[in-house]
Amino acid sequence: MWCPATELHVRPNSPVACRPSAILVCAWLGDGWLWVRHPSRGWELPGGKLEPGETVEMAVHREVFEETGASVSHLAWVGEYRYLRGDADWAWKWIYEAVVDDVGARPPSSEMIAVARFLPIPTPTEVQGREDVSFVVKDSVYATLYNVLYATRHRAESRSELQL
Repeated sequence: MWCPATELHVRPNSPVACRPSAILVCAWLGDGWLWVRHPSRGWELPGGKLEPGETVEMAVHREVFEETGASVSHLAWVGEYRYLRGDADWAWKWIYEAVVDDVGARPPSSEMIAVARFLPIPTPTEVQGREDVSFVVKDSVYATLYNVLYATRHRAESRSELQL
């Protein structure tokens, strides 16, 4: 059963949860984010559950590599939200942005079937209208990320170009 995210908080706020159970990563490769194609859900952003004894940062590196074959750096906390894990268990997911340093082959054990970078980054309206995009990115989280990360970045670039 899927339920939309709740209690979405983004920077400059600080995390409410002391430790999330999962992470979501906006991995910048140039002007776009890496997307992964799950075999049954479709296109989504990389992420997943933390493993026992793993730090959040370790999980970001591991999940991005396992799902895309990429290594990342410059990790920055973006936000958090609550999601329904299972039928009745609410948990926290932290959102990070990172910069892709290198892209290699996905590990053979990867559950993902493809990796892509869509340019420009799809708008929330475009994501909503695509049948091949996973339901997990069709809630308010993606729209917020688009506005906080992508649109803000491009407005800042436009302002700096005007000053030249």
